[in-house]
Amino acid sequence: AIALGEALKTNTKLTKLGLSYNVIGTRGAIALADGLKTNSSLTTLPLNGNFIKDEGAVALAEVLSNTKTTTTSSRRVATTTTTTALRELHLSGNGIGRVGAIALARSLKKNNNSPLQFLELGSNKIGNAGAIAFAHSLKYNTRLSHVFLHRNNIGNVGMDALVNATRMNYSLERIYSFGNAATSDNAMKESLLCRKERIKTRDAASSPG
Repeated sequence: AIALGEALKTNTKLTKLGLSYNVIGTRGAIALADGLKTNSSLTTLPLNGNFIKDEGAVALAEVLSNTKTTTTSSRRVATTTTTTALRELHLSGNGIGRVGAIALARSLKKNNNSPLQFLELGSNKIGNAGAIAFAHSLKYNTRLSHVFLHRNNIGNVGMDALVNATRMNYSLERIYSFGNAATSDNAMKESLLCRKERIKTRDAASSPG
């Protein structure tokens, strides 16, 4: 993984790198994250079951939050763009807890230009604190469409926060939340269904003629 991280710094053609269940650990995740900071081609990164833990998640969060600011020649207009091309990030079964989850959530709030649409975090241990952090970021992020948070020791408090967040976010298509608080899982499904109906009504009202 360390060698792959170095290769990513200069590779401009690779779009998918599948490394699930390779036991790359925290050091491997940090090395990959370092390479991704300057990589603009990789769009899909499956890293399930690699024991990257909180430290690895924090390193990847830095990639997602990375932006660069360019200014026009007149130096009056500054444009902020993301420096990563990642659209899919798979991190299930990695021993990620509250610290890693909060870092990932904050990165998605900080960089709303991130192209990330698919985030898989199932079978970790983010708990209520991690769920609440994601709920807060979902109020600002307009790119994510699928978020996997199943089997994460999330109780009703965290699930309720996520349910409320879906009412303010129109890009989300699904939050997978099974294996947590059962009552809130049902509420999540109902909230997403109601939101889809609101989108249909909004689109119908704004369509011409």
